[in-house]
Amino acid sequence: MKRSNKRLNISFSDIKNVYDKKVRVNTSNKEKISRFDNFYSINLFKVKRKFDNDRFIIHGNYNIFLIKEPKYRIIMSQNISDKLFNHVFSDKILLPILEETKVLYMVLNI
Repeated sequence: MKRSNKRLNISFSDIKNVYDKKVRVNTSNKEKISRFDNFYSINLFKVKRKFDNDRFIIHGNYNIFLIKEPKYRIIMSQNISDKLFNHVFSDKILLPILEETKVLYMVLNI
């Protein structure tokens, strides 16, 4: 795949919408959500800055815990800002590329 040097065009409203519609709704740890919401705008701007500065590789620590029911499992959960970054990245960057590839593949195989 050819590399591109153009900047990612992710707006603050894109990040806010993804947080409100996906991350906040689907996160079961409400304490993590309330801590994130205490500094809502600051946390969203931190994610925006990650996109603006191309700091994709820097990832936060995982929350690791043990679940005992119905069987023992080790769970590794991302922090909220990393979840948000991953959702925005997949929705705004990866899915459009995959959809374009899928359409191109369908056209070439007809």
